[in-house]
Amino acid sequence: MADRYDRRAIAYICQAIEGVGALCLCIGAWHGWSDATLIFAVAGAARAFESPSMAALLPNLVPRSQLRQATAWSTSANQTAMILGPALGGLLYGLGALTVYCAAR
Repeated sequence: MADRYDRRAIAYICQAIEGVGALCLCIGAWHGWSDATLIFAVAGAARAFESPSMAALLPNLVPRSQLRQATAWSTSANQTAMILGPALGGLLYGLGALTVYCAAR
C-alpha cells in the first residue's frame, strides 16, 4: 500500500482510525465493555498500514543531504517513545484504565 498510494494519505487515515479506536476504548472502559480483543484489534489494524507508510515518508520530507541525520533523529525518537510510552502508560494506569485511554488521544 505504501508504494502504491499516497503515503501521506495512508498515514492520515491510519491516524484517524487510531483516534477513533482510542475513543472507542475510552468509551468502552467508561461503560465497562472493552476487553483484550478490542484492544488488540484497534492497536494492530491501523499500525499494520501506518508503519511502512511513515518509514517511507521520511525521504520525501527532508533534503537528500540531511536524510542520514533525519533518519538518526527519527530512529532515536521512535526508540525513546517505545521505552517511555509504556512506562508512562503504566503510571497512568494507576489512575485507572479510563485515564489511559483518554490520554491516548
